[in-house]
Amino acid sequence: MRAPLSAQSNKARFQKFSINFDEESLADLHRRLKSAGRAPSPFDEGWSSGTDDLVLWDLVNYWLNRYDWPAALAKLNELEQYRGSVGGEQVQFAQFVATGTASADLSDAPRAPGLNPTEIAKRMHEPMPSLWFERYGVQG
Repeated sequence: MRAPLSAQSNKARFQKFSINFDEESLADLHRRLKSAGRAPSPFDEGWSSGTDDLVLWDLVNYWLNRYDWPAALAKLNELEQYRGSVGGEQVQFAQFVATGTASADLSDAPRAPGLNPTEIAKRMHEPMPSLWFERYGVQG
């Protein structure tokens, strides 16, 4: 694993930010979810070929009809969030404490192949120690 960066260099590399999406973006998301094609499957595949079809479409229905996007945005923006570069990739992460352990999540799509969960964890480890937490969790 790479050595942690100094707190001073992280302050310069990471900027605080809040998540924002407008009504037009939300309307576009709903339009795309509604138009998503559902390919018929000749048999029940379950999880053997990826996400279970029934679970996926239940989730799409939830996002379209029951999920409170503005409330979720407000809740996310209650968290202390940062954006910056780690390992050449732009990442976003939110610091929150759950049972005394800091956690981080959120980032842009990778720019090159090979950014698997292990590599994501390594990259997110880099800034975490100098962002004021001795214990933290990362997941890619």
